[in-house]
Amino acid sequence: MNANPHLASASPPRLRLRINLGARPTPGQTVSRQELSSSVEAEPRPEPKTIDIKLGTSVHQFRYWKTKWTNKKTRRVYTSYELAPQGGRRKEKRSTLKALRERCQELAIAMENGETARLQLTAADQASYLRSRELAAKVAAPVELLVAEAVEARLARAGRVQRKTCPEILTELLAAKKAEGAGLRWVDDLDSRLNRFIKSFTRPLCEVADDEVKLWLTRLNLSRRSWNNNRTALLALVAFARERKYVPADWSGFATIKPFKLTKPVEEVYTPEQIRSLLFTAEKYYPQHLPALAIMAFAGLRHCELRDAENALDWKHVHFHTAKIHVTEDLAKSNTGRRYVPIQANLLAWLEPYLKPRGPVCEVENLTNAFARIAAKAKITWKKNALRNSFISYRCAATQNIPQVASEAGNSVGEIQKSYRRELTQEEGHAWFAVVPTRADVLPLFAFGKLS
Repeated sequence: MNANPHLASASPPRLRLRINLGARPTPGQTVSRQELSSSVEAEPRPEPKTIDIKLGTSVHQFRYWKTKWTNKKTRRVYTSYELAPQGGRRKEKRSTLKALRERCQELAIAMENGETARLQLTAADQASYLRSRELAAKVAAPVELLVAEAVEARLARAGRVQRKTCPEILTELLAAKKAEGAGLRWVDDLDSRLNRFIKSFTRPLCEVADDEVKLWLTRLNLSRRSWNNNRTALLALVAFARERKYVPADWSGFATIKPFKLTKPVEEVYTPEQIRSLLFTAEKYYPQHLPALAIMAFAGLRHCELRDAENALDWKHVHFHTAKIHVTEDLAKSNTGRRYVPIQANLLAWLEPYLKPRGPVCEVENLTNAFARIAAKAKITWKKNALRNSFISYRCAATQNIPQVASEAGNSVGEIQKSYRRELTQEEGHAWFAVVPTRADVLPLFAFGKLS
């Protein structure tokens, strides 16, 4: 069958390419990729063209190449003019021959004036220099002087600062605090909060930016108080790093991370009738918790001073013969020191049946849950920290002596006036410390004033 001549004439001609791969390898011979590529002859770059710039009797000649290239996306063809490097001058390109000739004119003038060093500056270098001159003009000082001072300051600062990572600084901080005898609760709090921090930031502390820490704190979804507590721990880490010169003196140190302003809630207290109901309920259903409940209500000890993770108030520190409770250094809250708290007459009556030579006064680890169960049994709303608030408020009302109460409670006078004290009458204060057990062997002692 004859083919259609129209179709035959319309078919495109075949394109044949021949690549010189060198001599054919003999059987068993291998050819490396480098040998294969070197066998292909590269097309030599064309000879550069020249531009002559005449200045007076001098003629300066500059060589350049004209190249064309195609944008792969738009398929547009562009032309560029590349000035050949010469005498330490960098390679430069221009998009038009006119622009290249103008640049050659500038270079020729500079060469005539002996400004060969300036020829090595690119357009970006020149712009940077001009900006530096503008900044130097503000203080009327030469650019060279300001640069020298900045370099010397940076070198001096780098020589003094020993860069350490966040985990390394935290390890030293905790060891230093323990060696100083800082409160165990403060050290544990630093350990807990900052260990979470170093898991996210393992690089040198001075490289951690404020914005990074803000974002990290935000993602923790903290309450306002927890935000402030974490910030306090971070500032303790920064202060320690500054003291040891692990960060530059001019480092911000998370200064832009501000604390939240907290609204101080109204401190709640129990009434004498309510504490009586709590104590009687504990005596009937939870007698093992009664000593701790009575000590918090009538001596004002903190939860952590009765029991924490490592220490607990021991019966050997409850001195009946001197009517004082010894809060040791290990038990006392950080920075408060040891103290002796008077045992009031009604507290002595509540504790007398439970007195032991030694052993922990509180044997339960979660005291808050234990007291909450007592309150639920007594059908009274459990109020956080209300026992200590009640002791301080009623004791201030009964004695009319805030400094004395501050010493007994392990607080400052200012803190009591700001956070604890409630306006109560002296009669209400006496009523609080008149809550006594109803056992027959105790009531006659109060009647005759032997425990007053």
